[in-house]
Amino acid sequence: MNAKPQVIVAGSYVNDYCFTTKVIPKVGETRIGKFSSSPGGKGFNQAIACSRLGVPTLFIGATGEDLAANELKNFLNTEELKCKLYTTPDEHTGVAGIIVDHQGKNQIVVSLGANSILPIEHMIENSRYFDTAQVFLCQLEANYEAMNFGLKLAKTKRLRTILNPAPINEEIDESILQNVDILTPNELEFAFLLKHWHTIEISDSLENLADEELDKLCRKLGDVTVVLTLGEHGCFVSKSTKEGGAYFRVPAYPIQAIDTTGAEDSFNGGLAAGLIMSNFDISLSIKLANAMGGLTATQKGTAPAMPKRNKVHEFLSTRNAKETSKLFGLFPH
Repeated sequence: MNAKPQVIVAGSYVNDYCFTTKVIPKVGETRIGKFSSSPGGKGFNQAIACSRLGVPTLFIGATGEDLAANELKNFLNTEELKCKLYTTPDEHTGVAGIIVDHQGKNQIVVSLGANSILPIEHMIENSRYFDTAQVFLCQLEANYEAMNFGLKLAKTKRLRTILNPAPINEEIDESILQNVDILTPNELEFAFLLKHWHTIEISDSLENLADEELDKLCRKLGDVTVVLTLGEHGCFVSKSTKEGGAYFRVPAYPIQAIDTTGAEDSFNGGLAAGLIMSNFDISLSIKLANAMGGLTATQKGTAPAMPKRNKVHEFLSTRNAKETSKLFGLFPH
């Protein structure tokens, strides 16, 4: 990729070891399944999703010096994604054990390895890319201090910042939101943040709450735009006062899910790309993100399952040709 990155994604690279089986085993139970290995990790998945939409993207992450890192290098030979990787002999490359059932539901255990020691110094070494980028996206699957630093750096450079507060991290402090423009929790992460920061317990399913009630809960998380993902129920959006303070829902696209493992990562990468492609139209960006997440769930795997630009264009064209034309027309590839 020769173009200057428009989106910077900082975060985790994890090699995924996935087992598919009809039913996820109970405690003490063994089941027969099928195995596959592929590149993944929340940060890397999001970066691949963004890059495959044709938006110049930079991924900043960390690996060990092992076979899993070699799998990443082989995968990148066929991608346009630019990477700046911190490599260390002191930790293994991140790995995940994933079990997926016949409905596409999953259970995941991650050993972060090198991701947990991604140094702030590595972010500083690559700070020149923040001078020309427009969007910064990170998660909580890598060294928390480095992610927090990345958000601060991005704000000083006037980038639009997105924090995907995943996975749930007890270390997260509310002060991190000072440098966040868009927060993208799922239902579990949203409930955790409300309890962790405000001792608010949520008993009802979020998709069943009235919009006014849901907006009030979102506003408890500070003056940030909250994009709350609700799975098959789409998204609820509560805008910050800087963005006008409105709230609305964006429905999901009906799909037949095979594997939902990387769907939220694809959503976040699609959102970041959508902001660039739509000239920062949040509604259009979320529709693109919903398409990305939905299409990813129809494929097995994580990073390799991220849909490419032509597939997304085709998918959206059959559903809303006018908006699709505007979205892709503003950012030709």
